[in-house]
Amino acid sequence: MKNLKTFLDNAITPYHTVQFIREKLQNAGFKSAKEESLKSGGAYYFETANASIAAFRLPKNYSEKSAFRLLSGHTDFPALRLTPNPDKYTKEQHLLHPEIYGSPILSTWFDRDLHLAGILIGDSLTPTLFNDSALCKIPNLAIHLNKNKDNSSIDTQQNLDAIATFKTNASQYLQEKYIPQNEKLLSFDAWLIDSSSANISEEGYISSGRLDNLLSCAAALNALIKTESHSEMVTGFFLFNHEEIGSNSREGANGNFAYRTLKNIHESLGGKNPEETFSRSFLISLDAAHAEPPNYSGVIEENHAPQLGNGIVLKTNAKKRYATDVYSEAFFKKIISNSKINLQYFVNRNDIPAGSTLGPILSANLGIPTVDIGVPLLSMHSIRETAHYKDYTDLEEISKSLFRSELHWIE
Repeated sequence: MKNLKTFLDNAITPYHTVQFIREKLQNAGFKSAKEESLKSGGAYYFETANASIAAFRLPKNYSEKSAFRLLSGHTDFPALRLTPNPDKYTKEQHLLHPEIYGSPILSTWFDRDLHLAGILIGDSLTPTLFNDSALCKIPNLAIHLNKNKDNSSIDTQQNLDAIATFKTNASQYLQEKYIPQNEKLLSFDAWLIDSSSANISEEGYISSGRLDNLLSCAAALNALIKTESHSEMVTGFFLFNHEEIGSNSREGANGNFAYRTLKNIHESLGGKNPEETFSRSFLISLDAAHAEPPNYSGVIEENHAPQLGNGIVLKTNAKKRYATDVYSEAFFKKIISNSKINLQYFVNRNDIPAGSTLGPILSANLGIPTVDIGVPLLSMHSIRETAHYKDYTDLEEISKSLFRSELHWIE
């Protein structure tokens, strides 16, 4: 539990998440693919934009029967991101104006202790990560001043400005605090971050920000570190940025990061026709799933209502919002058939549109058979989400089972 809490407390932006994962991979003997030639039996990681990362163990024997065994997840999460010129001054208050990133439950951001974190670039063009300590806060409207006597209506242009406890404008503040004196700040990507640390109870309940999708990132990382190179399969993961806003970027799943990385590995091991190899590979798309909310009846499809602590959720959708199909479901169940992991199902109600994952994007772009699974969460996209540690450990075990499996794709 302690290791997971440490990960959750450090992975506060996509940049910090990748930094933490990179350090763990390096400590486990993985080499940067930018600095080392790829060799059979080696372990390597790839990065793009300091916000997406992939890591792989290469087999000693790569043949015409070899393939990829992959996990995918995302490093980003719904949040509030500062605009380039965010500063407003009203009488004695200094306010910071954010853009909405993804689809956060905005009401949960009010009256929380927040701070700034992100990445800066100065004249040297060397990225600098920062995690500031100055308090920021988005104040709610007192019930006594609310004509409607409720806080259900949020003006997203006016009501989300955060009080800053520093007086200088944001650019000057970041320049003076984090950029060397002989440099000028050229750009920044700054986020309002919940200052509360993760909490894991003795009973296993996890309360934290960013569980969607940091639990998947942690499971993929730990599974790859704890397993050895496969005899003939490339095993590894992709963790992408920008899933919450559609994945259409160079570091997103709809960019070319995945294809060029897999093609590079395939050709470095002497392979030809990568698309044929992709077609007999297998991907498990890891992303959070909805648990049945105890205080809101009727929002989950009957007989498909996952519970916290009751196992990993397999997600299906007739409109292919999830990548699971009849073949990938069967193959996935065969892979984990020797484990004691319980599976739950999630299907969206016909009258409530489904969310989606990276699964359909990667499966369509690469032609890799894919199944969508995840840890059940309460309050998905809240500033604080709730999960169960048992489900997380099940996800890690499933990931290790994939990396160790000797099964070949059967379609």
